[in-house]
Amino acid sequence: MSYKRLIPCIFIKDGKAVRWINDPTVVSKDVIELAKYYSDHGADELIVLDLSDSDEEHDETITLMKRINRVIRIPMIAGGNIRRKEDIKKILYTGAKRAMLNFSKPDSVKLIEDAARQLEQRLSETDYEAWRKRQWLIEKKDPYRMIQKYLKSHSGSGLSEDMIENIRELSKITYSTLSNNSLVRSELFCDQPEGKTKATGSDVHSMTMKHLSDLLNVANQKEIAVKVIAAMGQLEALPAEESCPAEVKELLKKLMR
Repeated sequence: MSYKRLIPCIFIKDGKAVRWINDPTVVSKDVIELAKYYSDHGADELIVLDLSDSDEEHDETITLMKRINRVIRIPMIAGGNIRRKEDIKKILYTGAKRAMLNFSKPDSVKLIEDAARQLEQRLSETDYEAWRKRQWLIEKKDPYRMIQKYLKSHSGSGLSEDMIENIRELSKITYSTLSNNSLVRSELFCDQPEGKTKATGSDVHSMTMKHLSDLLNVANQKEIAVKVIAAMGQLEALPAEESCPAEVKELLKKLMR
């Protein structure tokens, strides 16, 4: 049995939530309230994508992302309109767990490659490699966590604060990015057997188009909640000798699809 993680997407254009990347239909004028609704109603993570065209609009969306992160209680993954290394920093500093790049764009690939080369160069100027080999015998961690642990253990040592901060930022850019947007969407919409993961480094699991569209539809969610509460009331009042009402069975079928 595969486990479906509910990961709604909020596409932000002109400060509003729109239906899709190429569909400007406004879903909600209040993206903060929409994000909080998803967080409070069972979403496991939240993807926020900036569809802005200009730097000014991008900065406004970054501000919205910060406000979103303050009101939700689930991890946020954010992306969109990332052209420079500084844009990734802005995304991560909003409180996003990860930044999402579109690797169909050559500039995005080059951006990560450059950050990885710079990170390797900075680490070669320290004793990180020798330290990592000693730690590897004790415990195995992913590279990002290993680097963060190294920086924490060497704070106040021979490494300068500028060097530590530089390595920390480069490691975030190198390791805290998802694969490309289309791959994330394919993971969202395709069933994936439990225990099997794709070799992408992404922890976004699968869900169907119906699940995502239903979660995006706030009105539909509220209607379902009302029906479920009514059905629970019917079942509680149902005598033990009577069978489950047909309308409750039909509702269960719809929810299990």
